[in-house]
Amino acid sequence: MLGRVGGDFGRMGLVRPAGHLAGASLDLNFVASSGYPAAPSLLLTTTRSSSGDYADNSAGVWSSFAANIPRITDKGLLVEEARTNSIRNNSMQGAGAGSPGTLPTNWFVANLRGLTQTVVGTGTSRGIEYVDVRFSGTTNATSTLNFFFEANSTIAAVEAQSWTHSVFVAIVGGSTANLTGMTINTAAYDAVPTYLSEVFTPVTIAGASATLARFTGTGSAPTSTAWIVPYIQLTFNNAVAIDITLRVGWPQLELGAFATSPIRTTAAAATRAADVVVGPAVSVGSALTLFAEMTAGDGAAAVQAAFQVDNGSTTDRVFLWRSGTALNGNVRNSSVDTAALAGGAIANNATGKMAIAVAANDAAFCPNGGTVLTDATVTFPSGLNRVVFGQNGASGVTLNGYLRRVAYFPTRLTNAQLQALTQ
Repeated sequence: MLGRVGGDFGRMGLVRPAGHLAGASLDLNFVASSGYPAAPSLLLTTTRSSSGDYADNSAGVWSSFAANIPRITDKGLLVEEARTNSIRNNSMQGAGAGSPGTLPTNWFVANLRGLTQTVVGTGTSRGIEYVDVRFSGTTNATSTLNFFFEANSTIAAVEAQSWTHSVFVAIVGGSTANLTGMTINTAAYDAVPTYLSEVFTPVTIAGASATLARFTGTGSAPTSTAWIVPYIQLTFNNAVAIDITLRVGWPQLELGAFATSPIRTTAAAATRAADVVVGPAVSVGSALTLFAEMTAGDGAAAVQAAFQVDNGSTTDRVFLWRSGTALNGNVRNSSVDTAALAGGAIANNATGKMAIAVAANDAAFCPNGGTVLTDATVTFPSGLNRVVFGQNGASGVTLNGYLRRVAYFPTRLTNAQLQALTQ
């Protein structure tokens, strides 16, 4: 069992790889795809029923993963909750070059205002499918051009729901000259449908270049909402020359307060299933230490699970997690948190480390190599036998970010060791 350092694994003749933590009976470096007692791919059991799900690497290249395969890149192990992309076609199906050409199925442009639309073509960049569309000519009104990804009575929504719209955009021809604004928007409509307002303050597409970058907006559906529609808006004055070619990739509209990884669609809304990733069985004695290095996801209000040891439920466990931006280490016995230690922080999309050490009446938690927080009244839970990565194992609290490295020690490391481990 993993809980026996120098025991079963030592007799099997396994050699600890260089750079792995002494005393740890489980040490998985997802960034390097290396681990002890074996590589992560050999030790993880992943449940994710959907296929073709994506994760990106440090160069911003997106790759797809088959069902039940852990999404590991050089950024770490991506673990996310289930989400649905309500845009029916974000992969450019049906697009054809020409002037005006054919936009992807279900997409349309309103209010050209004297400009000419030209579909230049489609392609793939860094794994992202895109369409290039040129808008050129002289405007005949002070107005807006709206580039819709759906009709205004397709995506059902309810008042007060939180929605997030994301889209990859680049400028691959012309310039923003004479445009007074270029934003991503999501409009709300009532049941008629009649326009109500925007779901969120339009997000400026700032600093767009020839390289696709993802822009994201989040907000709540207003009173009387029945439908919402995502789009890009160009704003301009009358009688000005416009010439710009936009590269638009993988638009996404998802019910939730932050963006998750892209979900590819072709003809209908599609759902990415939740990642549930567990490790091999462990034999936990009377003490342990957990360590996690993570890159937090978007959404500061989200509760994000990092790493835990449990008994197959949430009633008895030791776990590391993030709430808002704060880091936390907890010990739960018979559904009661007998230690709840919090300190330090990780900003959205930033990386940090934390560790918790536990024995009877002796718990310590250290975030980012800082002050060690302690609890001398903790009850050590019994029956712990499983490690879970980036998810709390039962109630759906998920990391929604990248887990870079984890380690499990079958002993209570010293406070000084916790500080050194998390620096």
